[in-house]
Amino acid sequence: MKPIFKKLILLLTMALLSIIVSLQSIISSSAFKQQLAKTLSAGVPGEIQLGTLALDFTTGLEVTGIQWLINDQPVVRLKRMLFNIVWRDLIYGQFTLREIRLSSGQVTATPDHFATLTTPEEPKPRPVLPYAPPIPSLLSTLPVHIEMPMLVVEGINLEYALTPTQHISLHNLAIHAALRINPQGLAAKGVLTIEAVTYKDEKGSASHPVSLEINLNGDLHKNGLHLQKSTLRLGELLTLPLDLQIQPKQTTEDLHLEIHADAMELTPVLNLLQPWLPSGLILTGQIKPVLSLNGQWGEEGLNGQMNGSLLLQNLTADLPNLKTHLEASQLLVALNEVSIQANALQKLTTEFNLKGAHLTQGKNRIEDLSLLAVTTYRPDGTINGHMRIQADQATLDQPNTQIGKSRFFLQGQATLDGDLVPQQIETHGTAQIQPLTIQQKATKTQAAIQAIRLSWQGEGAAGKLSGRVHTLTLTDGPRSWKLPELIFGVTTQLNAIDPWTPMQADVRMILKGLSGSWGENRLKGGKGRIRLAMQPGKKPLYSIKSALQAEQVGWSETRKPSGLRDVHLGLDLAGQSLDNWTLNRVYGAFPGLEAKARGKLFGITNLLKHQGTLREQLSRIFLELAGEVRLDLAKETQLLSALGIQKGQGNSTLDLTLFKPVNGPFVLRMTAEPKEISLQQAGVAVTGINGKVPISKKLGVDKPVPTATSAPRRAFSLERITSPLSTKADQRLRIASVEVGGVQIEQIGVNLNFLENAIRGQNLEMQMLGGTIGGNFLLEGIKPARIHAILEGVGIDLNQLLPSRERITGDSSVDFVSRYTLRFDRKSGKLNLGRTDISLIFTRIGKEALDHLLKFLDPQESNPALINARSKVSYANPSRMDLQLTQGTIKLKIDFREGLVSTLNIDRIPLTILGHIEQIQSQLVPLENLARLLEEMGIANLDLEAHEPVPAP
Repeated sequence: MKPIFKKLILLLTMALLSIIVSLQSIISSSAFKQQLAKTLSAGVPGEIQLGTLALDFTTGLEVTGIQWLINDQPVVRLKRMLFNIVWRDLIYGQFTLREIRLSSGQVTATPDHFATLTTPEEPKPRPVLPYAPPIPSLLSTLPVHIEMPMLVVEGINLEYALTPTQHISLHNLAIHAALRINPQGLAAKGVLTIEAVTYKDEKGSASHPVSLEINLNGDLHKNGLHLQKSTLRLGELLTLPLDLQIQPKQTTEDLHLEIHADAMELTPVLNLLQPWLPSGLILTGQIKPVLSLNGQWGEEGLNGQMNGSLLLQNLTADLPNLKTHLEASQLLVALNEVSIQANALQKLTTEFNLKGAHLTQGKNRIEDLSLLAVTTYRPDGTINGHMRIQADQATLDQPNTQIGKSRFFLQGQATLDGDLVPQQIETHGTAQIQPLTIQQKATKTQAAIQAIRLSWQGEGAAGKLSGRVHTLTLTDGPRSWKLPELIFGVTTQLNAIDPWTPMQADVRMILKGLSGSWGENRLKGGKGRIRLAMQPGKKPLYSIKSALQAEQVGWSETRKPSGLRDVHLGLDLAGQSLDNWTLNRVYGAFPGLEAKARGKLFGITNLLKHQGTLREQLSRIFLELAGEVRLDLAKETQLLSALGIQKGQGNSTLDLTLFKPVNGPFVLRMTAEPKEISLQQAGVAVTGINGKVPISKKLGVDKPVPTATSAPRRAFSLERITSPLSTKADQRLRIASVEVGGVQIEQIGVNLNFLENAIRGQNLEMQMLGGTIGGNFLLEGIKPARIHAILEGVGIDLNQLLPSRERITGDSSVDFVSRYTLRFDRKSGKLNLGRTDISLIFTRIGKEALDHLLKFLDPQESNPALINARSKVSYANPSRMDLQLTQGTIKLKIDFREGLVSTLNIDRIPLTILGHIEQIQSQLVPLENLARLLEEMGIANLDLEAHEPVPAP
């Protein structure tokens, strides 16, 4: 080598060493460090502090003690950062970094640290600094050509608090990559690893390693970046291939992101999320995520389109605690047509699609279940949703309910405004259930339905549900009902504030073939219509209308009649509230009889809510009712036949009013008006009944006050029978004729009045037995029932009562005055002869008639006193005879006109000597029926004792 070249190399070496020494002195100076820290801090919020800077000829540039402070709190701490520079390449105009190494870093941050990113502070006035010579910027003058075989980041830890209870931490983040930058482009290849990514909240925590294989290419002329053939791995749990492309334009940057992962097992993913899943949940299947993003990034933000989905296949789910198992061939959760403009969401479509699912819960099972729910968010802020749910077969088996094979389908769509208030809702669906059984073992109640078919159509808050029920049977102990077919329709408008309280509802039902039995009662062939409605308003209006018909209604065989046929019932009820009702019409009829009424009713809230005892509930009710009953005996046969009446003619009306004040009794007033009524039964015929009969009755609901002793019974008196009545002249009952056992009674007239527990007859007159009978009578319904009467007869021919072979020869005509008090046995209802009092005074009687009467009293001729009386009657003419029956014995007193004996007294003649006593008793059966009727009339209070609640033990 020539000496001149040696000198040149020496000079260049000395110059290079001088440059390096100069650079070392410049970089090591505090002025350069401060200027560099200030330059770095200008691009980020907060402040960046640098510890020491050292430039070494062999190792390059080393920075230690780096801190990034936000609000005087350290967010990032780096112990050491090394830039390994190849100095000799500077001679060739190249800047080569052999290695960049970051080590021992710590990042701790919360959302508050970055608040200044969105709310920049007002610029502060720049302080006036003393003059300092400018620091030369050597890097900016060098050509861009970086070869960095090794980019190393090691030992970085990150702590980020999302909320006070939610934290994310990255432990031991490391990057090992190779980087190449030249004027033509940029290329980076390497691996990012995180030893553990941990998420923690109040429910638990999850931790897993993460790695990212980096394959990055860039175009420095177009500032484009393309992350291709890169892979994100969560340990062995999840592998995601990534494809991200950024292509900047003059004012924007094009973004393109693709994630298409192969199907992976679901179990490892769920193991990671175990703390946030329901206890005991077991899921298996395959999961496949897909995501694509295409857009532009500019000064106004992100504009673009995004689509993503999460597909689960062969899904099975088990909840052992709930005995629930789910199998599904596919579950798709997707975000489609996501449109973003200037970082603002413009449109979003979500889809939840479940196919081929089989759900089992205990013994309950739904097969071939599918569910589709799609919602779309529109640019105007509205949300449109569509849902469809369908199952081809469902079975339900609960302790009290069983449902056989059933199918259902429901579909609907809705539109909501920006405040999520529904603007438009449309729904429709169908369901088929068969069979259905509901059973309550404790009460032995069971309901069974062979099939139910339902159809729903809704628009907005209004909708209509219609359906058909086939063969409904209900059994409850002795009660049993069967309804072959029920057709119903429900129209309703829901309340947006409280959907369970409808603003408007209309329920219509059609019943066909209803039959049932409860106790000894029964129903057959029931059908009809029922309508329940509620209208909105300041005062809601409720409406109940029904028209029902039954082929036959029956009850106990011991009652007469034992049933009715072709019964019609109707109801038209309107309510201003649940406590205030107006009865527009209530109607009941069967052939020959019609009844209808109208009125008002309020105070039934306590009765509906079962508040208090039944007596207290009824006492608070107000009731006002007016009605009419019409009876046509030519058509009515059921009641007549029950009473043994073979034939009837004529008609009758019954006007009635029923009134009950609050805390008062039921007051019933009626007026019966028969017109040309004629009745005929075995041995009895009545013709020509006309007139008016008033009826009045009170029925209390208050509990009777118990007394130490029974109230004294008032003795019979003439004043009680002849007490003034309110009967008007035109209310006199007249009967053309009555024929009983061959005895003809004609021209009957009486003022008849039903009052409380008594039937009063005043001014009775009738023509019978060739004479006239008149008087008054009183029938009392107290227990035991009693009949009082005062009758007077003139010109009565006794022979008309006797068979031809027993007729009296001679004078058979008598005049009499009689008083009767007939008492009946409390239990059997038969006439109690031991407590019956009869006073019969014959003011005119011939000896032949008296002899026949004495023979009737002693047919066996076993009583010496009566035999003696008959012998005396044979030779003396009687002028009067008194007969008194009391305490089961007969007392006679006979007065004679002439003869040795003027008066004959016979005491204590026992009734047992009467040979006709059994025959007499058998003919008094109608009186027994009358006694039972009187005792029913005599009830003064409702018997509510059996309905009182049983006190708790």
